[in-house]
Amino acid sequence: MFLGFLGCLGSLKEIKCMLGLYFGFLLLLFLGQVTTAILIQTHSNTISSTVAGHVKTIIASYGTNASLSDHDDSWDFVQEQFQCCGWTGWTDWMENSRVRNALKKEYPCSCGNTSALHSANNRTTAKPALFCQAQAQLPINNKGCRESVQTWVNNNIISIVGICLGIALLELFLMMVSMFLCRTIDPD
Repeated sequence: MFLGFLGCLGSLKEIKCMLGLYFGFLLLLFLGQVTTAILIQTHSNTISSTVAGHVKTIIASYGTNASLSDHDDSWDFVQEQFQCCGWTGWTDWMENSRVRNALKKEYPCSCGNTSALHSANNRTTAKPALFCQAQAQLPINNKGCRESVQTWVNNNIISIVGICLGIALLELFLMMVSMFLCRTIDPD
């Protein structure tokens, strides 16, 4: 909003200071985006291990509060959409104290294999949004979410890069227009 205000009012009222600030902020934003892209590319292994650690922390603390946190809810969404369980596999959930110490076989409901759930008549739900119980074999997805997330990113990388390049080109165009206006505004 602030950038739009500077650019619009600066060009409408022909105020060079506002156009200069508009150019400066756009330049900082552009340089920040380029720096972020370079850092992501050069530190991809570090980012991958950081994400894995963050996910394992979410799994370990999942269900400890009465209501789901945003992180828990987001992780449920990932597991349901990609039909996966844990980061590397189901065994990641053994870090969760409720799953590890359960007397009956408990698992997060978002890990449930929907085809196995429809055929399992012996499943009862402990809490609708958190954990489910199974009497026999666990009806869960066995694959981890890491591969699914990496596959999704690889399949959509062209779209992601295209959107980022489009935004960068728009910023460059707007910087050129602001400099053009700034140079052509007559002091009188």
